[in-house]
Amino acid sequence: MIRKSVKSVCVSCVCVFVLSSLGWAQPETYNHPELDWYSIETEHFFVHFHNGAERTAKVVGKIAEDIYGPITSLYQYEPDGEYHFIIRDHDDYSNGAAFYYDNKIEIWATPMEFELRGTHNWLRNVVTHEFTHMISLQSARKITQRIPALYIQAIGYEDDRREDVLHGGPNVIASYPISMTVMPAWFAEGIAQYQIPGLSYDTWDSHRDMILRTAALDNKLLSYNEMGVFGKNSLGNEKVYNHGYAFVGFLVKKYGLETIREVAHNMKGFFRITLDGALKKATGKDGEQLYEEWSHSIHAQYTFQTRHISQNKEEGTVVEPKGLANFYPEWSPDGSKIAYITNKGDDYLSQTGLILRDIETGETEGISGGVKYAISWSPDGKSLAYANKSARSEGGSRYYDIYIYDLSENEETRQTYSLRAHSPDWSLDGGSLVFISGEDGTENLSVMNLQSRKIENITDFKHGEQVYKPRWSPDGQSILFGMSIGNGRDIYLMDATSGDLTPVMEDQGDARDAVFSKDGRKIYFSWDKTGIFNIYSLDLQDRKTEQLTNVIGGAFMPSVNEEGHLTFSLFTSDGYKLAVLKTPQPINESKSKYLAQQNGVKLASAGNSVPEEAMVKKISAQNSDDSKLPNYEVTPYSNHYSPIAFLPRLMIDYGTLKVGSYVYSSDVLNKYSFLAGFDVNRRGDYDLFGLLEYRNFGPTLFLEGYNQVQHTSEKVEDREELILRGLDEATDKFKFSLMEVDAGLRFKLSDTNELETAFIFSRYSARAKIPASTGLTTLSYRYFIGRDISIKFRHRAIHPGVHSQINPTGRQFTISYDREFNRFLRDFKTDQVINIENFENFNYNRVALDWKEYFSLPIENHSLSFEFQGGFIDTQDDTLDDGTPKDDSFFYFFGGGLFGNRGYPYFSLEGRKLLLGRVTYRFPLFTHLDLRFMHLYFDKVFLGVFYDYGNAFNENSVDFGDLKSTVGFQFRMDTFSFYSFPTRFSFDAAYGLDRFETANQVYGKEWRFYFGLSFGYLD
Repeated sequence: MIRKSVKSVCVSCVCVFVLSSLGWAQPETYNHPELDWYSIETEHFFVHFHNGAERTAKVVGKIAEDIYGPITSLYQYEPDGEYHFIIRDHDDYSNGAAFYYDNKIEIWATPMEFELRGTHNWLRNVVTHEFTHMISLQSARKITQRIPALYIQAIGYEDDRREDVLHGGPNVIASYPISMTVMPAWFAEGIAQYQIPGLSYDTWDSHRDMILRTAALDNKLLSYNEMGVFGKNSLGNEKVYNHGYAFVGFLVKKYGLETIREVAHNMKGFFRITLDGALKKATGKDGEQLYEEWSHSIHAQYTFQTRHISQNKEEGTVVEPKGLANFYPEWSPDGSKIAYITNKGDDYLSQTGLILRDIETGETEGISGGVKYAISWSPDGKSLAYANKSARSEGGSRYYDIYIYDLSENEETRQTYSLRAHSPDWSLDGGSLVFISGEDGTENLSVMNLQSRKIENITDFKHGEQVYKPRWSPDGQSILFGMSIGNGRDIYLMDATSGDLTPVMEDQGDARDAVFSKDGRKIYFSWDKTGIFNIYSLDLQDRKTEQLTNVIGGAFMPSVNEEGHLTFSLFTSDGYKLAVLKTPQPINESKSKYLAQQNGVKLASAGNSVPEEAMVKKISAQNSDDSKLPNYEVTPYSNHYSPIAFLPRLMIDYGTLKVGSYVYSSDVLNKYSFLAGFDVNRRGDYDLFGLLEYRNFGPTLFLEGYNQVQHTSEKVEDREELILRGLDEATDKFKFSLMEVDAGLRFKLSDTNELETAFIFSRYSARAKIPASTGLTTLSYRYFIGRDISIKFRHRAIHPGVHSQINPTGRQFTISYDREFNRFLRDFKTDQVINIENFENFNYNRVALDWKEYFSLPIENHSLSFEFQGGFIDTQDDTLDDGTPKDDSFFYFFGGGLFGNRGYPYFSLEGRKLLLGRVTYRFPLFTHLDLRFMHLYFDKVFLGVFYDYGNAFNENSVDFGDLKSTVGFQFRMDTFSFYSFPTRFSFDAAYGLDRFETANQVYGKEWRFYFGLSFGYLD
């Protein structure tokens, strides 16, 4: 008979890796059943939005129609059907995403406030950016939109197996995609930012120039190959965007705007697997040659532009050199400490926390994790106010709220609830906080009375205005803040009584992060007057400005104490550092000349190839007024489905070639989705599965079905059996069919915890064709019928980082309980001439635990991990007449192989109880290879050594002398395929130290090998 545990495990592994690339098999998300969805239909688009996001949806509809003609004309491509925009505003999150195979674009209403980007009209920018992705990538696809990729897969098995099992445990699991759209990240993002000259929805601003300038001057430009992929820290990923934008501008300036269309169209060639040939066909030069020309030119350009500054730098003293993000420093009222937020020790700008630094001793103290935006001291210096979004609303939304931390009591108190509030500032009397709150893409100022808890909105912006970092004047009569309604920021002063606004800094540049001097006579702010952000002061009486820093990178977020000492965030080629300038002096303009404000990217000539030039100018002229919207009809959302997609697959399984496909689709809101798959070989063996998910309620409802069929034959060797049949030789033929249906619920309990409940029905059957002298006898029978009530709790808290896949830190575990009611075939009863199946009941409780702890070590990128697997099958309520447990090894735990004790075959360790442990020490061989071969980009290599210890057994107590030991080594490599597909190779070699014999098989004292190739690592 065929065993449940082997074949099911193998197919599931391949499915999981493929599903993860499609967005399936990912951690459960919040379904937000509290939201009501609506739709707007325009000429070319559907715009879907939920309650509270109507203004954003209407603006998106208007913008999308504005840009449709210019973008489609540029790429000479129009989509077959309508695109769907999905507008979301149920979290304080900002982004856009183009699902170019699903004909949909997701836009978050909240504008992006990202310290590595300048400020632009959010919706104009993001809608054009994502729509450019859709058109350019679809114009470059190799075959029909219905086939995003092809898959080549393989499953290999151990030679060691039980007599009643067809295959051993898996030792090779491989799944590899062949992408039907190939585009390096730098080109895809570069053209999406470049858009079309004249629109100016995204521009080469001072932030972009800052990142490129510092990288070029410090010889830290991404290489040509590095630009092709993501997978870096925040600064590295932003450089992909940044360098791509600049490089595309270089190509357009030198070869004309039509070049980007030609390159995209050249990628349609089925065998064009890198951009190199497409670039050479369009320009006559390959990518490396073009890159060298571009990189040399910008290095020379920036060296020339900054020659005055480099001889007269004034950057202060860096007091916090670690971390990419050191933001919003604030002096304590007594001037002895600086509070700021930092991501020191982490890879991403989103991983910031609030800390205190003693300026004299340099000692730091952590206050709160997850803090973002500007912070504020209480006037007495005993408390800090800040924004955090650690708590979730009832529906699962995560919004920023104001918190106050009492430094003397070490106690954090939440002040607002789901208010979407951030950037607080304490009034000098200590009685009020001013802060920013927002919804539907618009932000306003509010004031909270800390005694009465009353909150008052003091502005009434309605058309997408963005406000930044409000600060009370020392006399409490006015509020200083930044505001933007387009490109760049301006500084305003608001009368706290009348609400009247007065512009303080309002020009073509970008002025931001303004704060008052302690006496209120001056403000200090960051300004890109020269093309480089520096710290300036402005006398509010005589309007005199003075430049106080002179940096190559950028100076931001100033704070000044009573003694006039200045602290600020200093951008360098390694990110934002915390700097202090104790005696700032005015900088002479002649020493701070940045000889050209731009690097020429946005001024690149488009020749005569600008599409619909009059239309572009008309749209650009209307850019500033999205308050006037068409009178769109709003209707309740009805289901719209993305095109059904197919992923053809070739799979090598037990030495045979199987041909099949995955099929998937979903509604555009992802409330309904299905995924199915099949494969078949020449002898009629097949694998078939289908998954349905329904997400209209709090928990996700799912229904899954699996059917696996395999044919095999067995030559009869028993002479007595042959004589009984009246034959000299005979071969019995078998067909095994495994069927399983799962139905259940998945609950998202928190960001790290999920609960799954399910009812699982299984039926395993067989058909035997037995030859005899009297003819061929066919016997069809079921040998297993299972009913299982299953509960699983999953916890995953892996620390995000660039090495979190290849060398994770953190914790994850799964606890499962199954109450199983099984019927298992013992033999046949004969009723006249009919064989009747004789089943025996096996009812039991199964409990299992898989716990993994990953620890970072003091040596950088070295780690130590521990894994514990435990399991117990309780058969006390199902015993034989003599009181012994009624069991069969069909239901046992199996503790060897790839997912167990790797020094021994999968089936060699079996029992009702399972006890396994693993210890792995990992260390880097190469943390960054930066090598490319054809379509493969090689990034990281880590090695590991491990020790496995454990066994499966039936005894009531653990016999530690019977636990088996294994030692081995591990190889892991992170790569990318076709620029965008993460591809991870793993190889484990394990040597079992203990030799033992079971079922006439001898195990141990030999090497066993395991290989994996997929989107993630096997363990």
